[in-house]
Amino acid sequence: MRINFGKVASVLASAAMMSSTVALAAAANYPAPFISGGNADVAVVYGSTAGSVFDLAAVIDITTNLQAALASQTASSSGTTTSTVSGGEAYALFGSKKLYVNDTLNLQRSTVSETDLPSVLADTSFSGNVESDLTHTIKIGPVPRVVYSKQPTDENDPEFNIELSTTDTEYLYNATVSFDKAVNFSHADSEGETIDIFGQKFTVGSATDATNLVLFKSSDTIFLTSDQNPSELVEVGGAEYTVEIVSATDSAATIRVTDSSGSSDQKEINEAGSKKVLGIEVGVNLADESTATDRISAEVIVGAEK
Repeated sequence: MRINFGKVASVLASAAMMSSTVALAAAANYPAPFISGGNADVAVVYGSTAGSVFDLAAVIDITTNLQAALASQTASSSGTTTSTVSGGEAYALFGSKKLYVNDTLNLQRSTVSETDLPSVLADTSFSGNVESDLTHTIKIGPVPRVVYSKQPTDENDPEFNIELSTTDTEYLYNATVSFDKAVNFSHADSEGETIDIFGQKFTVGSATDATNLVLFKSSDTIFLTSDQNPSELVEVGGAEYTVEIVSATDSAATIRVTDSSGSSDQKEINEAGSKKVLGIEVGVNLADESTATDRISAEVIVGAEK
């Protein structure tokens, strides 16, 4: 049998030209169809044989380029990436610098300030034993880094990940609030006061001492007396409770808590202490018993989260 190599070569050449045409048409639409409409539909695969390290280098370049294309499609008209976060704020940690394998995230952003998160990191003030102004910052930790490894276990295939640490010195981020004046939180003028930190309101608990700062989130401070105001309706964490003074001495008070379903519980709580009653934290700032007037009273902090 005779083979016409010229015709075979011509057919192969035609196929190569057709493939080239298809490839050029796809290249004209790049990064589509891999990145289109702000969505990614692509997986980059490379081999595991000898010499594949060069393939990995190409994979990194392609992945970086596609990620940049995706970021540009999801950017607003001002050129910044927009994020929608329910009930909070977001700030992108990426920037103009490229992150390579084993690079840490803080090479891009080392700190986040009020300019970046105007609500969460807004300046506030605290009125306790002194008037103090508060500033908030977030510092990105030294460990979050880009790695190519088997995670979360050695049984998984290797992939690109953000590696974290389990030691407190190698933190993900450090949130810091700074006071322009030293505050004594265990002072009577500081306990029971509201403090705004990182976009949330807290009440300074009476259990605060020289080494422990006790804060109640979503709390109410009420003053109960046996003769004029023995009980009060409060709303904590979206639920209503009736808080009632049962008995008191000069150092403790027994407080009863009843929820909207009628369930109730009561406990004796020492001054400057707190206990969980019916699922919510109850603290007693002051307790008093007057035998002369047959009157008991207590200043109570009712908080959902301690």
